[in-house]
Amino acid sequence: MKKALFLAVLLLAGIVASAQSSDYNRVSVGYHSFSLHAEGLSVGSEPGFNLQYTRGIGFTDKAPLFLEVGGKLNFTPTNGLQLLRLTVPVSVAYKYTIPNTEVFIQPFAGVDLISNVYAENTDGIKRVQGGWHLGGNIGYKKVNLGVSYNRDFTDFYDHVTSGMIALDFGILF
Repeated sequence: MKKALFLAVLLLAGIVASAQSSDYNRVSVGYHSFSLHAEGLSVGSEPGFNLQYTRGIGFTDKAPLFLEVGGKLNFTPTNGLQLLRLTVPVSVAYKYTIPNTEVFIQPFAGVDLISNVYAENTDGIKRVQGGWHLGGNIGYKKVNLGVSYNRDFTDFYDHVTSGMIALDFGILF
């Protein structure tokens, strides 16, 4: 097990070292709609806000394929549900630049580690969850507009999962 972990770290280090010229950072703010689902039915939705940092690490200099890691803070401040979540997303993204322009389209998909840092009513709410996400970005030069959807693998509380659709505006640097 230790050998496999060591080899994986070496492989990742080699990938990162070979692709540093295409790396990027993105900071974004956005609006989201947080929803709860029980037995496959939506049982409510609340609006909120996001703040996110993303680091894109190129797999190679020859292909626009990226590993994205970062952190996302979600705040849902409504009367029905006050919730603060910290999410660590890990994504694979493909960046397609439209020929002869500086416009790009970037679909992505990945997994999330979610911590429910604060909830107004904590009875039964899970503190740590896992989930998945998918979405896309469209950008021009250093400006980015993104939309994403995420859903839990694990329960938010007993037999209830959560999902979120988000619209984000970001700056690349």
